[in-house]
Amino acid sequence: PNFDTLPAETLGALGKKIPIVIGHSAITDFARPTLRRPLIIKFHHDFLLSPISDPNGVDNLADGYSKALSEIFRLYTPIIIGYGGNDGSLMGLLENLPEKSIPGGILWCWRKGDPPGQRIEAVVAKQAGTLIEISGFDELMTLLEAPFGHIFTPGKLSERAIERAKELTAAKDRLAKQAESSLSP
Repeated sequence: PNFDTLPAETLGALGKKIPIVIGHSAITDFARPTLRRPLIIKFHHDFLLSPISDPNGVDNLADGYSKALSEIFRLYTPIIIGYGGNDGSLMGLLENLPEKSIPGGILWCWRKGDPPGQRIEAVVAKQAGTLIEISGFDELMTLLEAPFGHIFTPGKLSERAIERAKELTAAKDRLAKQAESSLSP
């Protein structure tokens, strides 16, 4: 989403990798599929960088985004979660991609009770993809945590927090001693 920094902050805090955030069409050249860092692309700009929300802007995707995404889709299978395909920008790009040009097709998750429309069904079929019914985003993330090796264990989280607090306290004490000794004549 272009309205918050939560995905980037979460990747930094939990994934221990600072992502590259493409928050404006002027920097889409940095969105390369061979990066070793997570990549976040904000199609309608970041909320701090001239966000696009007018009907014309939302219906059109800047050329830089189209080029970057086409290259990324050439190498990676997208998993689409929480996108209804109701704009012309990203949906237009997906519709205009050549048939079966995305390896593995598209995995398009749709929320139970809110089936995908014909545009989405056509894009998924064109890419030989799969429509996946899910209960919700949080439920899907819970199911995916084990396969991705991020099992939530409250005890381990508490231990890490206590250990980190000890490390920060020790570092602060060292800095305070260094500062005091540098002030002494």
